[in-house]
Formats: sequence, C-alpha cells, structure tokens
Amino acid sequence: MLDTLRLVSPDQLGKMVCFDADSRDFDPTRVPAAPDHRFIDGEHTRAAALSDCTLCLRICAPNAAICFYDDDIIAPALREIVSDLRRRAISARWCQPRSDKSQGRS
Repeated sequence: MLDTLRLVSPDQLGKMVCFDADSRDFDPTRVPAAPDHRFIDGEHTRAAALSDCTLCLRICAPNAAICFYDDDIIAPALREIVSDLRRRAISARWCQPRSDKSQGRS
C-alpha cells in the first residue's frame, strides 16, 4: 500500500502511520492521538472486520471516518457494523465508491 501511495504523493507519507497487526492484540496506547481517519485493509473476514471496527471506535476521535478496503468482500460484516452503530445511536454511513471492477479494471 505504501509503495502505491509513494507514487501518488511521496512528500506526504510522513503524515501516515501504518500498523500491521491483529486488532484483537493491538495496544491502543501505540496511537499517540485520536485519529480523525482510519483506513483499514484487513483480513477480509467477518471476525476481522468486526474486531477492526471495535478497535477504531475505542481509539478514534468522535466523528472520525473509518474506511474499509475491499468492502465488496466484507459487505455482510459492514452491514452488521452499520446496523449495530445505528442501534447504539452512533452516526454511521456506508459509502461505496465505484469499484475498479465496475469500470472494467481489475
């Protein structure tokens, strides 16, 4: 992922911190400040998506954007997450960008 981002904006990579870890074992104190944005390119399983979201809700700033990569693969888990957040009166929106697959690219 970082190699691709480096092609887009090499001078901005210092703004990003990447953690390659299972969110169930992640120590939240490793995050120095509550992030406003989280990009998750996870394990692509229901359990991992739910765990990743749980961690994000613990460490993110209020109204943070939590973005999951490959949403088409984990769509059932994302529907469950959004439904649960709405039940808890936490604002949630599932925005699906047009995928590369729908534009004839893979």
